[in-house]
Amino acid sequence: MIDSTARHRASLIALAAGLLSTVVAFVVPLIDVTTGDTLAAHVRAGYPEYSEAEISTVTTSWLWVIGIVAAISAVGWLIALAGTARHKRWPVYFGAAALVIGILLALTMMFIRDISDDTGLPLSLSAIQLLPCIAGAVAVALLAGRRTPNPTRMRSERFAVGGAGQL
Repeated sequence: MIDSTARHRASLIALAAGLLSTVVAFVVPLIDVTTGDTLAAHVRAGYPEYSEAEISTVTTSWLWVIGIVAAISAVGWLIALAGTARHKRWPVYFGAAALVIGILLALTMMFIRDISDDTGLPLSLSAIQLLPCIAGAVAVALLAGRRTPNPTRMRSERFAVGGAGQL
């Protein structure tokens, strides 16, 4: 069993890994566009009648979607990191909600079909969007396992004779 200090440290590491994996999930499609451009090739295969300008527009649109999701995710990671660093209780709930939303967004990007009846993103680029979700699941599990003070015990001690709750 992990002691609370080690679990807290592991939670912070998992949250930082989630932030880093979000950056990776954003940067990889940018690198792809400048090197192999599998996104443009995927659009070109689905829409052979599209001009290069139209393919560029679709590619840019997808990069904007990925970028906006990454930016919102990064803010979420930073909020969870700040709360966890301050030993607050709410990051476990915030993290669980963010994890569910993140998984839904990643799966949507992975399986959404366009009018060509093909996925909007190539599998290699959409699957990497799940990477932050793995870190998020680890972080939520670690946060959920943290020992938090028993509020009932604290309340009863507060109002005991000589307790801090007396006026």
